[in-house]
Amino acid sequence: GLAGEDAERYAPWVARHAADLAQLTGQRIALAEGGRVYVRMVLSPDPVAFIRASGVQRELTRVFGSASQVAGLLDRAPAEGWAWLVPGLRPGGHEIQFGLVVVHTRHDPATIWGCIVEELSQLLGLLGDDDDVAWSVFNDRSPYSDLTELDRWLLRILYHTAIRPGMTRAEAVAGAREAMREFRPGR
Repeated sequence: GLAGEDAERYAPWVARHAADLAQLTGQRIALAEGGRVYVRMVLSPDPVAFIRASGVQRELTRVFGSASQVAGLLDRAPAEGWAWLVPGLRPGGHEIQFGLVVVHTRHDPATIWGCIVEELSQLLGLLGDDDDVAWSVFNDRSPYSDLTELDRWLLRILYHTAIRPGMTRAEAVAGAREAMREFRPGR
């Protein structure tokens, strides 16, 4: 679900990227119009102030479990910057159950689009940025604001049935090889 002063303005952008992610991963990913919200995205020129002044802080307290945890999160949030995300993991597990994505909308449209793409995509499980992955939106030094072909491959592999949360590195590598054999037979 979307919140923030600029939520309505950027809703079509979020919906477009959600549809792309759904197609890549085979998961149901769409804007929530009610019911259970698994990801709260705040689009605001001052997202921390918006969260504190709106019902979003109470919602986050219900989801993350503690008012002090949410208050600490907001206290540590960068006042400036572009965007950030907080994944909510199942207790003792490796599965992302919910998340908060925050996009500062004081920037130019290309930067805002890049933040929507990177943060929503990362919330699917590719959580960290990596400067060693040059051709990727998951590298904060790269010039890309749309998913690259490498990013698309990584998401397809991550959501292949051979990959499961909590796998060891060796199991994940074997699962990724199995996915690649299926996606690119004969190679």
